[in-house]
Amino acid sequence: MTKNISKSLTLILKFLNEWDMPVGSYLNEGLSQSEIEECFKAIDLKATDELVELFQYKNGTKISEGTSLDDIQLIPGFHFLSLQHAI
Repeated sequence: MTKNISKSLTLILKFLNEWDMPVGSYLNEGLSQSEIEECFKAIDLKATDELVELFQYKNGTKISEGTSLDDIQLIPGFHFLSLQHAI
């Protein structure tokens, strides 16, 4: 499996950091492959290699009350849900 998703996200986060966008500090640590597979198994689906790579890299955004939406957007208008919130 190639690591295209993690390379791309690393590059995106590099630029966001250079532009003083704090989104990187709001990202959760990645999950293990077995944790990801368990989440998908719970909804009767099999995770693709790309989804495993994505959620191993980072597991979505930490959002708490009072967090500015501007601070957590990877792409304008979109934030990265954790696997648990996405399913």
